[in-house]
Amino acid sequence: MAQLENGDLVYLPADLTLLQVSDGQVKHWLRTENPVHALLVAKDASDQYHKILYKGECWHVPKHNVHSTKEGDRDDSFAGRGI
Repeated sequence: MAQLENGDLVYLPADLTLLQVSDGQVKHWLRTENPVHALLVAKDASDQYHKILYKGECWHVPKHNVHSTKEGDRDDSFAGRGI
């Protein structure tokens, strides 16, 4: 499985909380109702979160909830979902 790169289109599962953080404090949050696609803006090897672009805004998402949409990189658990 290839590593995610900045600029990749990623898959986020339903019922996921997205966070906007400023000065170490959560300023806004949003919960996805359905699975969605987003753009990976920044990844940090030392952080627990990736930064994604969703609906025109940047959000922080737990790394384990960010999945590749590249052919051949998808986890088998997402096969058949038509992402």
